Amino acid sequence: MREEEYADILGPIEHTIASHYLVNRTMRDREVTTTLNNLKENYDKPLDFFSNSLEVRVIKRLKIVLRHCSLTHHEFKLVINYLLWSINNRSWMQDQQAYVKWITYALGIFPEKEEANYIKKVEKFARRLGMNRKQIDAILLRDTDMELPPEEIDKSKEESEFYLLNQQQKENFLLEKGTFFYSLLQDHLFELFEGKHFDALNDFYTKFIGKYADFIPIYIIMADIHIDSDTLKSKGYLEVGLRKLQEISDLPPTLKERLEKEMKGYLKILKDSSLP
Repeated sequence: MREEEYADILGPIEHTIASHYLVNRTMRDREVTTTLNNLKENYDKPLDFFSNSLEVRVIKRLKIVLRHCSLTHHEFKLVINYLLWSINNRSWMQDQQAYVKWITYALGIFPEKEEANYIKKVEKFARRLGMNRKQIDAILLRDTDMELPPEEIDKSKEESEFYLLNQQQKENFLLEKGTFFYSLLQDHLFELFEGKHFDALNDFYTKFIGKYADFIPIYIIMADIHIDSDTLKSKGYLEVGLRKLQEISDLPPTLKERLEKEMKGYLKILKDSSLP
């Protein structure tokens, strides 16, 4: 999909998401992903079918925009898939609000002081990952001419095409390459849970750890999925993850420490939430 061809549709949706974030600062990328998936599957339903405030705002904005331009069903899904890809493409920043913050920054609607703080945080995090100045400038939209290396182009292509796959194809892809596409793996598992496909979720998890039992993030994702609905199950995934982590001897110490800290942090949240 060529972004510039659909700017009249993408822009209003992106602006609605960013504006919604400015009045709802707890909104996470996951909520936006859920909203977009629901719109893609049910866009032909009447407005009263939707109860989520972001869904309603996006639909109302689109009704105005579509008075002045036409869009086929296929093109609408391409636009939604592009937005889903954009969200996934920010997941490397390891922030549950990575996309909503970035799009708010990119559209220039952050309050001035907040924009400055955002820039500092991005620069600091990017430097920790070993990025050079040109790469950091590209992230912050200061250098639009930067070319991605071939391997990054290939990965981005696979990520964007993932959303066009059916459920079985998605599962096959993730069972083969899920350890290289963390955010796609996370999105797929959350989608199964939110769709109440619990048997499919458990089946996929069993297959995945059968191949990648030492991929620690899978236990964190599963704990996060159940943290609000079943704290005992969430705790169980974290405890399994911690045991597996101790069995791995070839992880870089800093990564091992970060994963351990993250899981223990989750366990503390679960413990505190069970207090009277």
